[in-house]
Amino acid sequence: MLRQLTSLIGIFAVAGLAVWPFVQPVSDSAVRQSSPLQTGDELKPCFVDAAGSLVAIFFGSMQQQLEVRGDALLCSGKLDSVSGRSRLAFSTEQAGFDANIVIVIGLENVLENTTQKGLPTNLTLLDQDSGLFFGTQGFGRCWTDLSQALAADRARTSYYNASGEVYCAGAIPQIQGPGSVTISALKFAGHLVITNPTSAVETKQL
Repeated sequence: MLRQLTSLIGIFAVAGLAVWPFVQPVSDSAVRQSSPLQTGDELKPCFVDAAGSLVAIFFGSMQQQLEVRGDALLCSGKLDSVSGRSRLAFSTEQAGFDANIVIVIGLENVLENTTQKGLPTNLTLLDQDSGLFFGTQGFGRCWTDLSQALAADRARTSYYNASGEVYCAGAIPQIQGPGSVTISALKFAGHLVITNPTSAVETKQL
């Protein structure tokens, strides 16, 4: 009897150890390691001279109505004036919103200080509370209407208030998972920092 009891305890112990890794919550460090943010994405209060905003509705694997406005919304925005590529990043981490969400909007063919429609967009979305990670992982599924307004111009660096709307054809697939999310009416307001390259004349003088 004692031998049978010992054997049963051993079986339950092994089964428990096998299941244990799958019932543990995702750690903050593990979630942050999967963040779409890059080293150069310096998140600061949105806009140069006004408050930012982020409004969207998510359906599917992540159901959330997002509406965050004010200086507590963090964002980062950069435009490479040579390649025309831009990254706009937003985070609700310090905005007092009930979900900790990061959205990164990668754009192609962006022109400085103008309004453009239908810019090819690489969209990435991360819910840092649950670890759910979604992304187009390329262009051809989403597009952005973008408007810019000059806020400050210092030396070779220009600062623009940037606002727009992202729209996608179909759901955005989960990265390393079976789910997907459909995004409705993703509207944003943040900033773009544009560092213009040194002119040929300045380079010759150097």
